[in-house]
Amino acid sequence: GRDQTTIHLRVEDNGLGLPPTFDLGQTKSLGMTLVQAFTEQLQGTLDIQSHQGTQVYVTFQVSPSDLEE
Repeated sequence: GRDQTTIHLRVEDNGLGLPPTFDLGQTKSLGMTLVQAFTEQLQGTLDIQSHQGTQVYVTFQVSPSDLEE
């Protein structure tokens, strides 16, 4: 709604990237499991790409009251 702010979080590296056979649903990697849990907790969306490294995008919405200290 109008009272929501969309947050886009991007984490990337310039390493080898993910193997062509990478399957997020089948990974046993602790890091990827944590990223998936974090995204679910935020009720967000997750997009992972592998072009000249790995790029992880998490998008979620928050209310302004969530941002207050």
